[in-house]
Amino acid sequence: MGEERNNGIWGTPLFRVLRWVPVIFIVVVMSWGYYVFVVEICLFEMDSIWEKSFTLIVYHLSFIFFFWAYFKTMITCSKPVPPQFKIPQAWVNNCIAFDNYKFFVLFVNYAFTYCFLVTCLALPYFIQAWNEEIRTLGHYNIMSGFAVVFMWLILVTPLFSTHLYLLPMNRSTVEFFHPAIFTHGPDKKGFYLGIFDNIEEVFGRDKRKWAFPIFSSLGDGITFPTRHSRLRSANEECSPISCNADSDNGLAKANQFDEIGKENSIV
Repeated sequence: MGEERNNGIWGTPLFRVLRWVPVIFIVVVMSWGYYVFVVEICLFEMDSIWEKSFTLIVYHLSFIFFFWAYFKTMITCSKPVPPQFKIPQAWVNNCIAFDNYKFFVLFVNYAFTYCFLVTCLALPYFIQAWNEEIRTLGHYNIMSGFAVVFMWLILVTPLFSTHLYLLPMNRSTVEFFHPAIFTHGPDKKGFYLGIFDNIEEVFGRDKRKWAFPIFSSLGDGITFPTRHSRLRSANEECSPISCNADSDNGLAKANQFDEIGKENSIV
């Protein structure tokens, strides 16, 4: 799964087993949360059949997309990456790189959506259970489930916000802290192609696939277009008059740069 870690402590049988512990924990907690919301809240607490139906449809759509993106992130094998980028993500038991970055972004987005949705829908029933003088096992399940999903919402919100910023900037987490190095020196905006083009780099040009954990990213994961290579191409295609105008504006400087390969980045 991902790049097999055969060297060091990660290659031992013990750690190969322990790497699955966070995944098993998430699946178990989510299965219990599914029972609490669907059975205890929707079936036992809600009175209106229309309310039950609408809530169950919305909930299951969110649940399915969340788990679909989660497992695609976990099972997608990535191309080999440099040693300094071998950063395991324990909760998906995989490394995040070019091949599964779209799935990871969708997973974070759907995790935030799921937690926010369940928090909002379960809040009235949490308050109702909290105010009960005599509480049943169902009431304790509702209160515990609400506390867990609210805690997850707090934890996932910073991650969601971070990648909500990184995606349109066309940066990885590594580049957020350490600018990419080019022949002309460090450049935080080296891979910035414009917000829409940056999003297309990850999600592809077919907008029908954007919401689904289906691979549609552009490129091969080895070389990536840069801001300077785009400027160079634009200057080569322009007329002599417009090229002179670009030169006056300092844009012709891009002619000295070649397209630079960017190694597979880890989130």
